[in-house]
Amino acid sequence: MDDLTLAISEYNGRTIMPSPILDERAIRLYLQLFGSTIEFTGRTPERLSGRLILDNDYPDEFEEFTTDPRQSPLSDDSLEIASFLAAHGLIEVDRVTISEDELRNRFCAERANWTPVRFSTAMGELWKFEVPRIENGKQQGAFYLHV
Repeated sequence: MDDLTLAISEYNGRTIMPSPILDERAIRLYLQLFGSTIEFTGRTPERLSGRLILDNDYPDEFEEFTTDPRQSPLSDDSLEIASFLAAHGLIEVDRVTISEDELRNRFCAERANWTPVRFSTAMGELWKFEVPRIENGKQQGAFYLHV
């Protein structure tokens, strides 16, 4: 079993197929593209909430977030690309600093088993994924990547 948490539901004594849910590891890895520290402040089956501290030198400056952990999770492939982006300093605020073609070439050059199709599929997940930002108790935009 991979690191993603699987929820097992039971209905009338029967086990239903497991459905993937987002775990804190995936949210932490994704949000660290936008800031330096993630603090989780609450979790229910319907909601995962926390704070994104933008700079550890200023811990009082943070953005709040909340997400539904039942939403479609990020695949291990997309999380691997997110790790690559972070490790190589390829994010500026919320923007990927190189073209997708250049990113694919650099990323796949280090991974012999990755094809352009596999990369595009995983990168597509990252482009679509977002985590809602909360300000004054209301959703005000989202954290998401763009070029």
